[in-house]
Amino acid sequence: MIQCIGRVLKMWNEFMYTKETTYSSKISRLGYGNDELKWTVKVPSNTIVCETLQKKELGEIIKKTKLWYPETTFIRISQIERYDYLNEKVNSPWLWIGCEDRNYTEELKQYLVKGNNITLFLLNQLFPKETNWEYISLSLEKLEFPVEGIQIK
Repeated sequence: MIQCIGRVLKMWNEFMYTKETTYSSKISRLGYGNDELKWTVKVPSNTIVCETLQKKELGEIIKKTKLWYPETTFIRISQIERYDYLNEKVNSPWLWIGCEDRNYTEELKQYLVKGNNITLFLLNQLFPKETNWEYISLSLEKLEFPVEGIQIK
């Protein structure tokens, strides 16, 4: 009985969110959704909820990811807010970010969304084998990545 309900819920989820992808890791990813279905949820500890937004523009896919950290309330982004996030230009707080001369600037570009806080917790979940994160600030200084993270403005 429980398996049957599980299959029905999975089919309903695939029907409602045809473009949604959910990964079963400490980073929960949410993609597109139906605007009529709005919900909120308290983000559990050791979890980051990532809502990925994307659009195709001039043959190029523009992808942005909004983050919610533990003990915050996730609220699904509305259609209007999605367009705002996708069209908003945000200046990067760094020129380069990486570990031991490995460059992750391009991979982290999608997380440069106004209001996001890029933390060591996020970096360690995205790239679990990496340690000793550093970045080159806009003043051309090579700095150790701060424990509290960097707020995107």
